[in-house]
Amino acid sequence: MNRPLYILRLVLVVLLPLLMALAPAKAQTVVYQGKIFPLSVLQKPGNTYDWEIYSDVAVDFAKVSGNCPTTSATFLGGNTGANVDVQWLKTGIYFFKVTAHDANNCASNFKIGMIKVVPVSIEGVIDGATFTGACQHVLLDASKSV
Repeated sequence: MNRPLYILRLVLVVLLPLLMALAPAKAQTVVYQGKIFPLSVLQKPGNTYDWEIYSDVAVDFAKVSGNCPTTSATFLGGNTGANVDVQWLKTGIYFFKVTAHDANNCASNFKIGMIKVVPVSIEGVIDGATFTGACQHVLLDASKSV
């Protein structure tokens, strides 16, 4: 077999799928502080799913359990299933991991994602006419027909 062709085939078959699998981990979702945000994966029959959240990212996600305190982010209704809801309580950068287990309880796959929690900024601007009180009162002249 031609050695350069073999190396190219090895790169395409082995390394390219690994690089593509890491691409979603670089994607970032922005969520407002205090909001509930759903996380989900496509349900595969027979699989169970366990979710974890990380606030300290200097860990090996494959070996270390989630390390996010519940005062920063919390699962509402539990951290298992294809769909979970998370309430993000403090601003910052977080990572989540979901591990899929098959019917034999073997971990068959996991997905990692990034969440950026930003503060809620409420600004309101009323442009136009200024009214006194909550309502504008219009006086009608009873002598004129409408």
